Amino acid sequence: MACREAVEESQGTARKDKLKQLEPGTMVRVQHHLTMRWDLIGTITEVKPRGPSYRVRSEAARLCWRNRKFIMKYFLSDEDKDDNLMSTAETLVMDPSRASGIVASQIFSSLEPTTPG
Repeated sequence: MACREAVEESQGTARKDKLKQLEPGTMVRVQHHLTMRWDLIGTITEVKPRGPSYRVRSEAARLCWRNRKFIMKYFLSDEDKDDNLMSTAETLVMDPSRASGIVASQIFSSLEPTTPG
């Protein structure tokens, strides 16, 4: 084993970084197995005890097992963050009892219209 690692290192084929373990509930992007595009978005629902396999529930509510190398953590874009902020604000308007004082003040201050100067 050590001999193989030494050969890989000398050839430059050794894997320099290990992929981090992802937890259930993490939003991820999944590489499509035919198009090779990272266009599927889902949530990890289960992790196999052995091996780097994850069960992912897609936005279309489909379940699939994918290897870790075909999954990457999903980060919200600025547009998605704005949409999420708006949906949170709409929820608070409908049910203000769910808001904590700090969160509500931050959301409502960002939604106040600005007056032209």
